[in-house]
Amino acid sequence: MEQHTTPTYFVTGGAGFIGSHLVRTLLTQQPDASVVVLDVLTYAGNPENLLDIASDKNAGQHLYFAQVDICDTLALHKLFTRFTPQLVFHLAAESHVDRSLVDASRFMRTNIQGTQIIAECIYEQIQAGYPCRMLHVSTDEVYGSISSGQTPVLEEYPCTPTSPYSQSKLAAEKIVQDTLSCGLDAVIVRCCNAFGSHQFPEKLIPVVLSCALSHKSVPLYGSGLQTREWMCVKDHVAGIIAAAMHGKSGQTYNLSSGIELANLTLAEILIDALAMLTHDPAISRSLITHVTDRKNHDLRYASNSSRAMQELGWHARCDIYNELLATVNWYVQNASWLEHITKKSYHTQSVQQLKDVLDIRWID
Repeated sequence: MEQHTTPTYFVTGGAGFIGSHLVRTLLTQQPDASVVVLDVLTYAGNPENLLDIASDKNAGQHLYFAQVDICDTLALHKLFTRFTPQLVFHLAAESHVDRSLVDASRFMRTNIQGTQIIAECIYEQIQAGYPCRMLHVSTDEVYGSISSGQTPVLEEYPCTPTSPYSQSKLAAEKIVQDTLSCGLDAVIVRCCNAFGSHQFPEKLIPVVLSCALSHKSVPLYGSGLQTREWMCVKDHVAGIIAAAMHGKSGQTYNLSSGIELANLTLAEILIDALAMLTHDPAISRSLITHVTDRKNHDLRYASNSSRAMQELGWHARCDIYNELLATVNWYVQNASWLEHITKKSYHTQSVQQLKDVLDIRWID
């Protein structure tokens, strides 16, 4: 193995929503660092999310992309041998609860087996004498539903996940924690709901916006009174980086905002903002349609991030309502991005575009 003098970071799932924002931030804030994206480009991995930073004449020269399955042990070993990263940001995961209820096997494979293989590769690199830290991104959904009026929970709160998705994420955490005793250097973050640009339109905010822009019914499960904590992706990325750089090995940190919104309230805020920006009379709250609730739908997530504030000096800084408005505006201004996803052209045209931009930094 060759140890590089400048930092080299791996970002698994780096073509996804949060992953692409993390990649962009790392390359912008640390101009000497190299970032290698590991992404198999499933439906939610969109190479178009990285085209802007890849095209940057300065930062883009430090971006590499490997279209690789994190369950492909041989391919991962080759990448670790070639780059010997100092830090692996592990974000790659199947993450949509509805999909997990239909086919849990993909979640078990990617979220559990994939994490096991990533942890083993990092451990083997450490054993070979090349330090490497793992930052594992988990979710506040591992706690299960928090009762209305209950104080937001700390990291020691018992975890009772209710969906195959959250169960697989808790199992992945257990793998990381078990490997710590063997010498793995790792930190875990449990994140609340994120929002911002480039979020795949299966999650609530882009679903609401894409449906309303097309004058289609906006579906909300049940009463729409399920509440979630919301935080802009910039704060998420800042928390992930802070935990990676300054977190204690073996520690788990909640990354949360303290801002709770019912799904119905959030949908109304988004539709009102969209109507104001577009001046389209067909966009109104009347588009909201209540549909049959999903099975075992958690009513509330709420976690306490005081440990991250005390140990990392991190807290959510963005004004959530200003950021929501900015997010609405981004989707209005980038209708072509949504159109490419609808037509599925992002998995053909955008792949070739990113290959062309990266040239030899695209790793086959």
